[in-house]
Amino acid sequence: MTQNRQSGFSLVEVAIAAAIFMALVLVISSLAVTGTDAQELGRRISKMTEIAQDVTDALFRHLDVALREIGVGDVSVPKKMKTLAQGYLGRVAAYAGPLEAGDAEALAAAIARNVFGDAGRAQDAQAQRMARYALSWRAELAGLTVERLLAEPLPQRDARAVS
Repeated sequence: MTQNRQSGFSLVEVAIAAAIFMALVLVISSLAVTGTDAQELGRRISKMTEIAQDVTDALFRHLDVALREIGVGDVSVPKKMKTLAQGYLGRVAAYAGPLEAGDAEALAAAIARNVFGDAGRAQDAQAQRMARYALSWRAELAGLTVERLLAEPLPQRDARAVS
């Protein structure tokens, strides 16, 4: 089975973890958001450190359970969790600057590096579209108050609508 050189996870494990992550974000937050959307939501409520930390803690608690449910051994789970947490925090840091600056090119480069494993794919249509999607969602959330973010369902996003 092909292994990711940086994380030691097989491609199947990465795909399963990505699918679980996406599902857990929906379950944990009770909001219809994707992983990118969850990152933006977390950034928007970062002033509310306790809530942001609770969401992150819940995400990783559920990810721990999900890893065990898919058969990752009890001895291996802490190491896998550490790798996943480092990857998550690294991506949050890599996307934060470009998102804050509204820099689609820098965001596409970070996405190409993190999603496709190849910074050279920054001009790839998929990386560019993902960057435009994240920036458009960020712009939409920018007009919402923290109270509204916590009290109401988030606006529905259709990734197919982003050109």
